[in-house]
Amino acid sequence: MPVHERFAAEAWTAPHRPALVVDGRTLHYGALYARVRQAAARLHADTVTPRRIALLLPNGSPFVVLLLGTMMAGCVPVVLDPQWSPSELQAALDAVAPYRVFAAPEQAARLQDAANVVVLGNESTDSWQSWIAGPAARADIRMADTAPLFIGFTSGTAGRPKPFQRSHASWLASIDAARHEFGAAAEGVLIPGPLAYSLSLYALLETLVSGGTATLMSGFRAADAVALLAGGGIRRVHGVPTIFSAIVEAADSDRLTFPTVSTVLCTGASLSPQLRDDLRRVFPAAAVHAYYGASELSFVAVTKDGETWPATAAGRPFRGVTVSIRRADGEETAPEEVGCLYVRSPFVCDGHLHPDDDTGFRLAGGWATVGDLAFRDEDGFIHLTGRHGRMLISGGQNLYPAEVEAVLKRLPAVADAVVLAVPDAYWGERVIAVIRWRGDDRLSRDGLRTACREQLAPWKCPQRFFVATEWPCTSSGKVALNRLQQLLRSIPPVYTEIV
Repeated sequence: MPVHERFAAEAWTAPHRPALVVDGRTLHYGALYARVRQAAARLHADTVTPRRIALLLPNGSPFVVLLLGTMMAGCVPVVLDPQWSPSELQAALDAVAPYRVFAAPEQAARLQDAANVVVLGNESTDSWQSWIAGPAARADIRMADTAPLFIGFTSGTAGRPKPFQRSHASWLASIDAARHEFGAAAEGVLIPGPLAYSLSLYALLETLVSGGTATLMSGFRAADAVALLAGGGIRRVHGVPTIFSAIVEAADSDRLTFPTVSTVLCTGASLSPQLRDDLRRVFPAAAVHAYYGASELSFVAVTKDGETWPATAAGRPFRGVTVSIRRADGEETAPEEVGCLYVRSPFVCDGHLHPDDDTGFRLAGGWATVGDLAFRDEDGFIHLTGRHGRMLISGGQNLYPAEVEAVLKRLPAVADAVVLAVPDAYWGERVIAVIRWRGDDRLSRDGLRTACREQLAPWKCPQRFFVATEWPCTSSGKVALNRLQQLLRSIPPVYTEIV
């Protein structure tokens, strides 16, 4: 049963149950289903399936209606990120060549040269209202189940996003496996991040096929998220560390806790022990789970409340996932030996639309990888050390930034840290770290170096430290490494060196 049919079954079962809450406005399952069928009928009449339909929209009910309506019509939704630069947006459109683009007014102005643009919230003749009221197909259109679920884009920390394709089967397998790991989706689910990010999109669809209520934010503001949580109707929260850090800070400023939340799910970057403790304090009745995955792979590893794992581990393999860590020659690594992480699971995507080289995502003999480097310890736990292409070579030694970042992030005074390299005539690459402080606590350069030397070989320790006055992130909440490197070279400097 495809995703939209599982949603339809929930709508038929309980049409008066709240499905969506966006900025205080509630849409029930029956009303949402009616709008989805209307959009599907219009798209069915408008296109020859399977056509690609692009969504350049903020979080809101139109996004959800068109996402599900496109699936129901047998077309393929293409999820675009409203925060992309003009060149990134144009490159994405060129890569997928959508038949039609639905865009918010502020985004439509960026699409003057694109054909078949429908503007939402505009009263002109090409508006959403005019379009959806046009000729529709017969009312008994068959719900298609052969088209891909959607086309998304890798968010990556460097380089341009690349389009990949997910199937209904892979997404539903992920949902079923997550139910075993985390329990069924709760009645009230807060999804504070943008739906252009796979994490948020997954959380939305998981909620709607489980009969839950998805609470979306048209734009994330920590104070607004805290107000939603204080209302008492939220049982589950999905997010990335940057979002959760902001929620914790806002909650602490008002001395608030949220005892009605039962589950906190964090991904997108490593969850530091300090932030995990903060979340347990702010959500005192919640199980705080973290998982590692990728847009193309879905779930890979998990650290669950109630289980024991090393502080530096990404966790044990997720239910349904088999992990293989391999040397460059394809042979399995020994325990503690770093290699490229491959997975085999029913969650893996169909592939990139335009594979261009042998880096990043690739499939080989039923195994998939995104180029992440990792090792497995003697107890079988997976430890991430970085991604292929981020390995640094300083003084002839290989160094993986993720290992150093994990040490820095465990310091109570450090909210986030990124390890980079700058060219150096003697070392080849000089290792540096950019720090974002937590609260008012500060450490000196010697204090940071001492903390690193307690857990790392001397040559792995950063030689210079900088404090951030600007912390660039992608729309998914990951650090934008390219932008960070640019800011380090800026004049006047954006970062202050710690001495």
